[in-house]
Amino acid sequence: MPKLLKNHIINAAVALLTLFLYSIGFSATLQCHQLFNKTLSQPYQEKFIATENSTNILHKLYKLTTSNPTSRRKETKNTLLTSTYQKIRDELQLNLAKEGITIGVRDAVKKGFRNVTKTEYTRQIKFPKNFAQKFGLNVENDVSGVFRKRKYGLVPQTAQVHPNSMLISEFTQDYSFYEFKFKDPDFENSILKPRAYMKDTTFDRLTTQKITSTELQEMISDTLSLKPNQSLSREEVVTFIEFILSFKKSDFNFEFVLETFYERLSEFVRFMNSKSHQIFEIQITQDSFISASRKNIVGNYEPVVAHNADMLVIETKTPVDQSKIQLPSAKDDFANQKKTIQTLQEIPGFNYYLEFQNALTTQHVSSALVNNQVVIYQANKGKKGLLKSVDVLSDLN
Repeated sequence: MPKLLKNHIINAAVALLTLFLYSIGFSATLQCHQLFNKTLSQPYQEKFIATENSTNILHKLYKLTTSNPTSRRKETKNTLLTSTYQKIRDELQLNLAKEGITIGVRDAVKKGFRNVTKTEYTRQIKFPKNFAQKFGLNVENDVSGVFRKRKYGLVPQTAQVHPNSMLISEFTQDYSFYEFKFKDPDFENSILKPRAYMKDTTFDRLTTQKITSTELQEMISDTLSLKPNQSLSREEVVTFIEFILSFKKSDFNFEFVLETFYERLSEFVRFMNSKSHQIFEIQITQDSFISASRKNIVGNYEPVVAHNADMLVIETKTPVDQSKIQLPSAKDDFANQKKTIQTLQEIPGFNYYLEFQNALTTQHVSSALVNNQVVIYQANKGKKGLLKSVDVLSDLN
């Protein structure tokens, strides 16, 4: 069968399947579950119910977490064809140049290598709404989050982008960034990510062993002395460790049950608030060659269908510090949101960034065939939410 005709048939089949699912009343989430029901019994779908004590410490972390594109930010996540994204990015670069603004590279790329990231996730944790409200979180629903462990490295350009090809960077060989990622109750599509860079053996001891108060103080001092933690206060580190210990006390299983792996290109743009003259940074990440594996109910890892090689996941990360850019709150009414957006448009170049975000949304690819399986990509959902379908159209191979 000619390749062009085959592609037309595949695209038509995907469109018809998606249309059929919508026609019988399934939401995007239910489409995935309907196509692949056994995901509901996977460990990474399990939700551990947090205690009141852990919820109280979560509120402390919420108050302490710095507002910046690394720790607290509004996110957009979209899946695009590589060629489509390149056009959108080129237009952003040209428009920003009119204001004398450039797009910078956050992470240097070593010649002959690709920058890769490996992230492991625990089971999900649910904080009941009544606990969250009791301790000062202004939420209307339960709060969910997850612990994760992140390492960075390189893959030679001559090798397949795969975890087995990863050369772990020296600074994450025996250390990792340990984070707790949860939804920000104040802003729509915003997340909070309190974290600390620490020895892997320290995290293992905190989560599995009995430790004395003297040993705990030594761990805190050791963690604070590490260069990546220099931007953190002692209170932030202590509270984050207390948070970990509160889950050990309630017998939470810290086993990592999901792993994602991808090549990442990370860029930044700096804007200046013309009124306050404060500079703030937004980040744009471009993830490719995405793969994921999860533990099944018998403890073995199985692959999760993710993305084709010609597709990218583009994330934008905008700090939510209201004193600088006054992003609209999730609780704002329409009139106030409109006023806020008008204020953002007054910042030189920021309007082009808003147009860029809108283009990502309109060009988002909602479904595709990956290895003859229909995959539905939900905008603003993380990689751990990717689910696969049953095999379809196998005769088109």
